Amino acid sequence: MVSAYRLRALATSALSGILSVFPYKLVNLFFDAAHQAAHAKGPDFLTLHRRAKSGATVPWSVLTPPVPRGTTQNCALVLQGPLRHEDAFTLESVRYYTQTMPGCLLIVSTWESEPAEALDALRSLGAVVVVSKQPSVGGAMNVNRQAKSALAGIVRARELGVEWVAKSRCDQRLCNPNVMPALRDLAAAFPLEDAGSQRARLIGTSLNTSRYCPFHFSDQFMFGHIADMERYWSFPEDPRDGPVKLDNMTVRQMLEVTPEALLARSYLQRSGWACETSLAAWWRVLAERFLIIDRELPDIYWPKYFPRRERHYECYEEILGWTQMRFSDWLRLYTARGEAFAAPEHALDLAYDTKTSTVKL
Repeated sequence: MVSAYRLRALATSALSGILSVFPYKLVNLFFDAAHQAAHAKGPDFLTLHRRAKSGATVPWSVLTPPVPRGTTQNCALVLQGPLRHEDAFTLESVRYYTQTMPGCLLIVSTWESEPAEALDALRSLGAVVVVSKQPSVGGAMNVNRQAKSALAGIVRARELGVEWVAKSRCDQRLCNPNVMPALRDLAAAFPLEDAGSQRARLIGTSLNTSRYCPFHFSDQFMFGHIADMERYWSFPEDPRDGPVKLDNMTVRQMLEVTPEALLARSYLQRSGWACETSLAAWWRVLAERFLIIDRELPDIYWPKYFPRRERHYECYEEILGWTQMRFSDWLRLYTARGEAFAAPEHALDLAYDTKTSTVKL
């Protein structure tokens, strides 16, 4: 028997195939009409946001910004992981950054197996290309591969003399043209008070930073001082390999396999932080050493899993397994440092439902 999900996928594929034979302007008209009808008849408000595929946009330098534009000097942006070739995505992202981040060092850290012509095209735009051999053991959920390519790019940034570095992915695009100056301003506005050898706050996004899963600090996009970032991504290789099944795992058990938690806990332990596995400890380290921005600040577009969904893992009806830590949540933790929070610690022993991505508190 065909499931409802499968029938929906087949119908969507069939309709998409039919519409593909029509000119773009007509398909776009159909799309706008269908969106308007669904918005009017359905139970939800549906919103739409468009982003250009091409990086050949109007140079930021010819625009008149509403506020003084900050500097991207002494900064690097590292794009790590396999290149995304669909729509020349990684190449067009680099083209976009050359216009929106003048003076910022652009580094693409990927694998030696990538086509030589694709790497040459990136170099022709001015990007520094770093190629590595993939580790023989991927680690839990490929954490070793991610750490290796990120670290290789960050090390090259240090060798080239930058002080601040942002780590992103080859399959994501930061669409906010003023993101780098904003991140530097945030690091200056929220200085560390007493964090030992850590130089500045590590800034991460709400996308995949969990409110109720301790130390689940998003590994997709990060910004920080070069010394802190190099230490963070100097992750000891995880000996495990192969896929990980999250079925029937509790939140506490998930901390042992998800790359986000593995990376954050390893960094904190190597920098002298006693990582007590509790929500209270997680909220305390967020307030004292990290800073969470909403994903809307860098305006991250990620076509890998949900290319047409604007906000991943976010709804208003229930507590999700990946309920995001937003900037407003982080700011409350930061301003209320020293207060005793009634953290729902029982959430750590609840089962995570992989079909609905929920944990009911």
